[in-house]
Amino acid sequence: MKPFAAWLLGVVLVPFVALAQAPATNLNTITAVQVNGGTVTISGSQKANFTTFTMTDPPRLVIDISEAVFSDVPEEIEVGNGTVTAIRTASYGSEASSIARVLIGYEREVEADIQAQGNQLVVRVAGGGGQAVAQAPGTAQPQAGSSAAEAAAAAAAERQAQEKAAAEAAAAARAEREAQERASAEAAAAAKRDAEAEARRQDEARAAAQRQQEEQARAEAERKRQEEASRASAQAAADEKRRQEESAKASAQAAAEEKRRQEEAARASAQAAADERRPGSSPPPRSRSGARPRLGPRPSSGRPLSSPPPRSVVPPRRPRRRSAGPSRRPPPRSAVSVRPRPVRLGSAARIRRWSPPGRAARRPRCPRVARR
Repeated sequence: MKPFAAWLLGVVLVPFVALAQAPATNLNTITAVQVNGGTVTISGSQKANFTTFTMTDPPRLVIDISEAVFSDVPEEIEVGNGTVTAIRTASYGSEASSIARVLIGYEREVEADIQAQGNQLVVRVAGGGGQAVAQAPGTAQPQAGSSAAEAAAAAAAERQAQEKAAAEAAAAARAEREAQERASAEAAAAAKRDAEAEARRQDEARAAAQRQQEEQARAEAERKRQEEASRASAQAAADEKRRQEESAKASAQAAAEEKRRQEEAARASAQAAADERRPGSSPPPRSRSGARPRLGPRPSSGRPLSSPPPRSVVPPRRPRRRSAGPSRRPPPRSAVSVRPRPVRLGSAARIRRWSPPGRAARRPRCPRVARR
C-alpha cells in the first residue's frame, strides 16, 4: 500500500515538476526538508510566506511557499513511518513569482498544525514514526493488503485531480495570455494615441509657424507699400513744388518781359512825341500796324550840346471803345484836299501844324527849345 501511495503522489505532482532553480538574492532558498515521526520541518534562508490546502483519497497536505526555490533538496522522499507515507517537492513559476511546493502524504486523515519558527516551517501531526532526512531518500518496506478495487478507485481519483490541476493550469495560462494581450493592446493603443497627439502637435506647430510667416510677409508688404506711397507722395509734392516754382518763374519772366516791352513802347512813344514836337520835322511814316518806327540818335552838328532835360514817360494810350451808335468818323474828304499853311501868331512865332481830321492839333514847343 505504501509504495502504491507514493506512486500516486508522484503522478499528481508530475505536471508541476520543474528543474531546481538557482537561488536568487531576494528569494527564500529552501535547503532541507526533515521528517521526525509525525513532524515535518522545512528550513529556508528567510521567513516563509506560505499557503496550504488539503486533498483526499489519499489524504495529503500541500504547502506552497511563495518567492522560494529549492536548493539541494530531492524531489521525492520515501518515509513510511506509519504517519507520513512520502514527501514530494516541486518548483514552478518565474524568478519574481516562483513558488516552492511541498506535498506531504499521510496514511490517514489527520489534523496538521503548521507553525513558523524563524526561518523554519514546522508541521506537526498526532502519531509517530521513524526519522527520515530529506537529503537522502528513505528505503520503506512495501506493505501488502490493499485490494485491486481500492487501487483502481485511488487511480481514478488521482486522474481526476490531475485533470483538474491541468485545467486550472491551462485556465491560468489562458488568463495570463489574455492579460498579456490586453496589456499589449493597451500599450499599442497608448502608443498610437501618443503618436497621433505628437503628429497633431507638430501639425499645429507647423501651421502656427506658417501663419507667423504669412503675417510677417503681409506686414513686410504693407510696410513696403507704405514706403512706396510715402515716396510717391514726396515725389508728387516735389514735382508740384518744382512745377509751381517753374510756373512762378515763368510768370515772373513773362511779367518782366511784359514790363520791359511796355517800357520800350513807352520810350518809343515818348521819342516819337519828342520828334513830332521838333519844328520843321515831318511826321515819321507809320507801319501797317499804326506804330511809329523807333528813331535813332540825332546826328551831331559839330558843337557841344547840353544834355536835354529829362523827359517824362508817357504811358501808352488805351484803345478807344467803339460804340454801337452812329459812327464818329469824319466825313470823307474830297479828292483834292488843301493843306492849310502855317500862320504866324504874334511875336511868339508859333506854328500850327496840320493834323488829320479827328485828331487834336498839338502845339509845338518854342523854336528855341526845339532847336536844342
